[in-house]
Amino acid sequence: MARFEVDGSRQRMLGTGVVAPVEAWGDGPEGKRVRTGEQATTDDGRGLYAVEVLVSQTEFGRDSTVVVRVEVPCESAPTVPFGQAVAFEGLTADVRVDRRTGGLSTRWAAAGIASAPAAASGRGAGRSEQAAA
Repeated sequence: MARFEVDGSRQRMLGTGVVAPVEAWGDGPEGKRVRTGEQATTDDGRGLYAVEVLVSQTEFGRDSTVVVRVEVPCESAPTVPFGQAVAFEGLTADVRVDRRTGGLSTRWAAAGIASAPAAASGRGAGRSEQAAA
């Protein structure tokens, strides 16, 4: 797997309005990984949320728009309205080869949200979730 740090100021991302808790994984029978039914958390106890955003990409010379999920630790679910620009702090993309398909798979993650409206907890707009913790 290769990890790339992404300059969020150069990668425009627009919110889709969809935010969901990231489900935790654990060890199941026969050593297989299974979903636990609980929300994944960071070492300091903050919940992980998947924030869906629209991203422009060019693949084999063809421009397109794709929806990606960026996993972000937050005290409570962030509110990201449809069409609003979202800037992430510490944005990374982990790229690996999917053993099932042979294609590339990308996992997006960030340390926090640099620009977002007030979250469900009532935090102010534009305030970093990481700095608020």
